[in-house]
Formats: sequence, structure tokens, C-alpha cells
Amino acid sequence: MSSPDEQLKLYRLLVENSLGLMCTHDLRGILLSINPAAAQASGYAAEEWLGKNLRDALVPSARPFFDQYLERIRHNAVDSGLMRLQAKDGSERIWHYRNFRYDEPGGRTQVLGHAIDVTERIEAERTLKQAQIALQRAHDELAARVAERTTELQQANERLRAEMTQRRQMEEQLRRHEAHFRSLIENVSDLITVIDRQGVIKYQSASVARVLGYAPADLIGREAFSFVHSEDAWRARSAHRRAWTDPPARTPAEYRFRHRNGTWVMLQSIGRKMPDESLIVVNSRDVTLQKQLEAQLHQAQKLEAIGRLAGGVAHDFNNLLLVISGHSQLIERALRPDGPLRESVAEIGRAADRAAGVTRQLLAFSRRQVMEPRVLDLNAVVADAEKMLKRLIGEDVRLATVLQPHISAVRADPGQIDQVILNLVLNARDAMPQGGTVVIETSEAEGDAAQPKAGPEVPPGRYVLLQVTDTGRGMTPEVQARLFEPFFTTKSEGKGTGLGLAVAHGIVQQSGGYLEVESRPDVGTTFKIYLPAIERSVQEQLERTWPKPARGSETILLAEDEQPVRAVTALLLETLGYRVLKASSGEEALRLAEASREKIDLLLADVVMPGLSGRELAEILQVREPHLKVLFQSGYTDDAVLRHGVVHAEVAFLPKPFTLDGLARKVREVLDGQ
Repeated sequence: MSSPDEQLKLYRLLVENSLGLMCTHDLRGILLSINPAAAQASGYAAEEWLGKNLRDALVPSARPFFDQYLERIRHNAVDSGLMRLQAKDGSERIWHYRNFRYDEPGGRTQVLGHAIDVTERIEAERTLKQAQIALQRAHDELAARVAERTTELQQANERLRAEMTQRRQMEEQLRRHEAHFRSLIENVSDLITVIDRQGVIKYQSASVARVLGYAPADLIGREAFSFVHSEDAWRARSAHRRAWTDPPARTPAEYRFRHRNGTWVMLQSIGRKMPDESLIVVNSRDVTLQKQLEAQLHQAQKLEAIGRLAGGVAHDFNNLLLVISGHSQLIERALRPDGPLRESVAEIGRAADRAAGVTRQLLAFSRRQVMEPRVLDLNAVVADAEKMLKRLIGEDVRLATVLQPHISAVRADPGQIDQVILNLVLNARDAMPQGGTVVIETSEAEGDAAQPKAGPEVPPGRYVLLQVTDTGRGMTPEVQARLFEPFFTTKSEGKGTGLGLAVAHGIVQQSGGYLEVESRPDVGTTFKIYLPAIERSVQEQLERTWPKPARGSETILLAEDEQPVRAVTALLLETLGYRVLKASSGEEALRLAEASREKIDLLLADVVMPGLSGRELAEILQVREPHLKVLFQSGYTDDAVLRHGVVHAEVAFLPKPFTLDGLARKVREVLDGQ
């Protein structure tokens, strides 16, 4: 048996001549010994490794896992796996290691490691695997090509069969399309006409019977221009010539074509050359109704222009009338009741009131008057107006009322509704010069019952219907077509202005309602007014008038850019006991408000002023004084007021001209918050 020294020598000889890598290191990875094979594999001398960390021999990407290896060897005593070592020349080798922990009796612990170079084997395995993959890929590609070629052959056969089937189907489809397009042409709403260079009709679609009353055979072989109105023939011939140009004209021609019944139909046509260039195809459309609607639109635009003119005139008149009316009231209050000039001054005031009524008519016609809608009972309105109407129509005309009890309420301006009833009744009286009967009726209409037979379409819903019927001469359809045109009248010169029905129509529309007329000559006329019904609520008492004190002592800031209007308004307010600060503009009103040492209780501002408008002025002042009361006034029409941000249904508004009593009531109403 060998001695321990001999055995140790034998083991050392075995380690030094081993082809495998053998080394020892501590639990930190510090190399304690290394055999020549390991040194040769790394390119370093053995002494270069001793004392260094085994981690440094690994490739950089493998070094983070070295700590995991040390952790495993501490706990498991044995560990095996692959390590990628980097030689001194930078080359990489793969080693399969099996290391184990050895705990010496003295307490020292080291790790004995043994590794075999498996680089060539792994590379060979990798190369073999890649070759296998490449071989499999080549096999798959070959199989795919074979399958693809097989599929192509199958598809070619299928296409051949499909083409043969499709050819048969196309022949059948061509026959069906020919029949289909012939049916379309025969039943199209437009007219399809084929014309030669001389204008002779070679083909005419069956739709000509519906549009023009002819059978196609009535037109084929005849010259198309012989049916065109003589005044439009040049236009049709010019369009015919342009259709042959290259490129053809794209603008349609419009001309009148004689209907079989002798009337004229307005056609809009455009022609295109056929492929053989020996014929043209003309597509024509009946635009008679469209032209009528365009004419109505032009008429409406003219009325709109007249309305804007009326509104502008009304503004200037309202300011002038306020000055006249205001000063006449002040003078009348200053005169003795039995003074010789008192009646003359009163007559000036009455004339101003009548002029204001004419201005209101202009605004009603233009649909721009400032309205103050309230909840109304139409039965009460008709009952209040009945006595006055009886005095106006005379003794030879009988007035009767048929009022449905418990009728729904409506929302409208009571003064404007009075104006509508008055205009309709006076119009009825004038239609009965030898006497007759006028009947005013109220009823409820709901749903389809509210649809008129003629005139504007009334949407479904609940309405209150106000009817005025007379037994007069009635009207022809021609008169009815122009009935609501301003200044149109059938009365002799000096007997009417032609504004009454236009005013009534404007008021009804602005109130959200609809007006229609039914009339026949020698039978009579019925005007029907549909006003939207509203639900009765806790306000069912319909805006009672509460007594309000007419005078006051508060301070009012008056902003008005028209000097005469500002002066008379200030005089009226001072007459009522108020203290007035007068400003000719919004900017001056701001300066007066800042300089005033006393509290300003009310801002009375014109809506439309140069610079700051009334609404802008109010917003600035109410930021400084949130509790400031505001009352707007204006002589402008309603749309001008709205453009400046004042919606009179939401704020206190006083239209010009106003009376002293009206001013007093409105000021107190705003100041008292009612």
C-alpha cells in the first residue's frame, strides 16, 4: 500500500496531466489552484490566475449568473452546468463543469472544480440542428411548391370551367340587362328623348305620358322644337347645337314645352352625343314646381326687404313720437282743466298715439315688433272686443260669437291679438257692403284635426282655433294667392292700405301660430287662426293686473344717446318724483355711476347705443352692484334688440314710444321686483 505522500504525488501528477480543466476556489470565487490544462485553455499562465476571481474568466454576459452559481454551491455542495470562458485572445470556449464543496477539518472550505471543453460538441450539435432545420425548411418549401402547383392546376381547371359557365351566364345576363334597362327607361320619372341633327324625335320614353300627357308615338317622327314655346325656341335650338360640340355643353337648358292639354310645362334638359355621333340623348326634367317655389322665395325675400325698411323707419318714428307724446303729456298736465289750449294739446297726444299705432302695424307686418306675450283666455279677449267691434262694423252687419266653454289658454300679446281680430272683422265688413253676418268662433283642435286643407302646414299638436267667418262676396283663387302681400288690396283707391291682412298674418306667425283662409266667390270667407294651446297651471288666473304705486323717489341712471329722447324721458321721470342722472352714452353712464355719491336704484338704458350697448353697460354695472335693477328701452325692431343681447321675455323691457302712465308702471314694477 502506498504512503500518503506517494498518493498525493500520484494525484498531483494526475491533475497536472489531465486534459480537463481542474481548479480550486473559495466561496468568493478566488482561485486557489489551477492545472496546466486550464491555464493553456485560457491563454494565461497559471500564476496569472492564482488569487484572481473565476468570474473574470467568464464572458461578460455570463458573469451576472456567477453569483447564482456561488449561492447554489454554498447550499447544495455540488453543482454542474455550462460555463462560457473567455481566453486571453478574446475567443470563447464552452466548458461543462461539475464542482463540489469540500469542507476541511480545520474549518476551511474550498470548491473543487472539474470541467471538460464541449465547445466543438455544442457547435457540432448546433450545426447539426441548423442543418436539420434547413433540411426541414427545404422539405416544407418543396412540399408547398408541389401543393401550390397542384392548386394552380386545379384552379386553372376550375377557371376554365367557370369561364365557360360565366360566358353562358353573361349571355343570359346581357339579355336580362337589356330588358332591365329598357324597363328603366320606360318607367323613369325623367324624360329620355333621342333626337337627330335636324331635331326630329327618334325615341321617346313612356314617362312622357305622365309628364306631358302624350303617348310616345305622338312625338316620334316630329320635330321637337314645334312643341316649344315661341319665346323659348331659340334657347332650345341653341342647347341642341351645343350638344353636338366636343366636349358637349354641361349647362342644362330651360324652356316651356306644350302639354297635351294646352298648358305649358317648364323642362330642364341636357343632351349628350351617342357613340355613333349621329344622335343625341336628351334627359329632361319637369321643374315647373321648382320654378314656382323659386318665385315664392323671391317674393318672400322682397317682403323681407320691405320688412327691414319698415323696421328702420319705425325706429326713427318711435323716437320722434316719444318726444312729441312726452312733451304733450307734460304740457297737458301743466295746463288748467278748462284752459283753452288743453284740448289742442290732447289732440296732439292722440295724433301721436295714432301714429304709434301705424308704427306698430309696420312692425307687425315686418314680423319684428317687440311683443309682450302673456297667458290669455281667447274667450275673454273676444268678449272684451265684442262691444267695440259692434260699434265699428255698423248696424247693417250682424256680429255673433260662438265660444267653446273652458277653452285652453294660449300665450300671446293681448294687444296684438286684438289687432288681428279687429283687422279680420273690418275686412269682413268691407266684403259685405250690403250687410251680412260675421261670426267669431273659438274651439280646440288637436292632432290631425289641426291640419289645414290649404295654406301652411300645421304640425300635429294641441291648438286653440279662432275663426272669423263672413257671408260676403268671397275671393277668387287669384286673390287668395296674393291675400297676405303688403299693400295688396281689392278696394278702390283711398279705401284701404293693403296692410290689414299682412299685419294679421305677421302677428299670428310671430305668436307661433298658423293662419289659413277658405273662401269661394259669392259664398263667403273663413279665416282660421291656430294658436298653440298651453297647459293650465297655478297661473290659471291669467296675469292679473296688480295695483302699483305710480310715483317714487329713487335715483335713476338714464343712458340714452338721442338728446331729445333723453331730455323728455328725464322730464317724465322727474315729474314722477325720481332723481335722474342723464348720460348720452354707455361710457358717460359708467363715469356718472363711479362719481355718484348716492346709491343708484335703477338703470334705464337704451339697448342700441354707439360704443357700449345697453346690455354691456348693465353687465358692467351689475358686476359692481349686483342688486342694481335694470330696465331696457328701445325703438328698434325686435331682431335688432336681440342682436344686442336683449331678449325681452327674460329682462324688463319698455318699447318706445311710451306714455307717462306706462313709464310709471314699468319703473315701479322693476323697482318693486314684481
